[in-house]
Amino acid sequence: MKYFTEDWFRGNLPETVIDQKIEEYNDYLDKIFMAMPFPLKILSKSISLHDAIIEKVSFNKKENVAVFELLCGDLQIGYFSLILTYLRIHKIDLELFEKKPFRILGDEFEALEDNQTYSHKMFFSDRSETEIIFEDVSFQVHKKQPVDYKNAVSQFVAKKNKT
Repeated sequence: MKYFTEDWFRGNLPETVIDQKIEEYNDYLDKIFMAMPFPLKILSKSISLHDAIIEKVSFNKKENVAVFELLCGDLQIGYFSLILTYLRIHKIDLELFEKKPFRILGDEFEALEDNQTYSHKMFFSDRSETEIIFEDVSFQVHKKQPVDYKNAVSQFVAKKNKT
């Protein structure tokens, strides 16, 4: 990832560098904002995927569409289910998502040189990373009760401890 590296997530950076990276990424998003598809504008500025759990990934090769079902939120904002659909995909590593579950530590979006495609990079709790390159995105948000998140987290921990 360009802005939020493994050192960022491990807490190995001084506070001044952390603040600088946040400011650089926000400045970058502001720069590309007007060219972004509308759903990506909302997703990049208003929905945090930090600590989200990827519950399911499906891919329709014929339609060239990937659907991610995520459990997001925290005690402050509440919990919600996010159905994230990547459209007209150019690159995705589906094998990575065969290992489940995944918890997203952080993510970042980037407009690619052709200004027609976008990159969504994600860094996971197991220290792996991925990049999805796509032309458009859509999403749906549904309310989820906190108990669902607690169950998902306990299942995540139990499965992780088995490996």
